[in-house]
Amino acid sequence: MGVNISEQLSIVMDKVKACSSSYADLKDSIIGENTFELLGDSVKVLALLNNSRKLYCLTKFKSFLEGINFETVSEENLQKLIEYVDNSEKAEFITSTFDKILSANSKIACSVIGLLVNEMCIKKRDVQQSDLMLTQALCIMNDFDVKNFVHLMDMRKWKEGSKFKAITNKTMKVFREKYNISELDLNLSLQVIGKGGLTEKEGEAKLDMDSDNPELSSVSYEETIYFNMLAKRLHMYAKKIVDQIEN
Repeated sequence: MGVNISEQLSIVMDKVKACSSSYADLKDSIIGENTFELLGDSVKVLALLNNSRKLYCLTKFKSFLEGINFETVSEENLQKLIEYVDNSEKAEFITSTFDKILSANSKIACSVIGLLVNEMCIKKRDVQQSDLMLTQALCIMNDFDVKNFVHLMDMRKWKEGSKFKAITNKTMKVFREKYNISELDLNLSLQVIGKGGLTEKEGEAKLDMDSDNPELSSVSYEETIYFNMLAKRLHMYAKKIVDQIEN
């Protein structure tokens, strides 16, 4: 019989501790028996809230497992993660990733993080700054944000050699009609996506000159949002998860 997930997670934490003295007490704080102890057993409301938090955390971690085992979704295995952690930098990244999973707003985002980590494990590559940026961006996105991001990216092809993809007003209008989403909800997702560092903005002031009466002239400001290269990389992972969910 194979090693179960809790035992594999314990092994991962042991390797983290071995690679970095900064995390000497980490395993006990993350997977110890008292991690999800009730704040007050005599208070039923607190008990219900605490059990709900525990269940949601477990659900998000399960979503992460689905991502890291994307090729074999029927399995829940952390063996590749155990083999991946072999220095302090990787140890810090994995512990930071676990923290982001527990605080994430989206189960879909947790699966995408798992897929990202899966690729890192397979290639056995070092941590890159873009990895840190992507996990941070995913941490603040909810399920709607992730889906809207993927669908918006799918609306127009990325031009070869281009570092940016414009989100035009026409694109947003077609998107809202196609996916039956309100302007408010789309703008909310764009705000979150922007906070995650996935877009750039470019503004242009336009002068409408009245030659007959210059005092009636006006200035308008138009702003265009562009997906950047970090968004292009995230789309590579997120599309696989969203397509699997929707198809």
